[in-house]
Amino acid sequence: MKTIIIYDQCGEHAIQFFVVDGDYSHLNNVYINNTEDQAKTDELSDLLYGEDGRIQLKAYKKFPIKAAKEGANVIVAGFAP
Repeated sequence: MKTIIIYDQCGEHAIQFFVVDGDYSHLNNVYINNTEDQAKTDELSDLLYGEDGRIQLKAYKKFPIKAAKEGANVIVAGFAP
């Protein structure tokens, strides 16, 4: 199973797309700095960011249609400035 993350930074930067291995559908609508569930916020942060605070995954500028056609889950998550 794969998950497509539509990564939204609330207008501060362009939307990015990530494809990760695993089912992360439980992180749908989780925004770093703006989610009441700290465990989910931490999980999203750990998934996306390395120790240096930079995104560690390959970012796509366009929606990864191939992964979606192959059955990947799709979620929206991001960073609230």
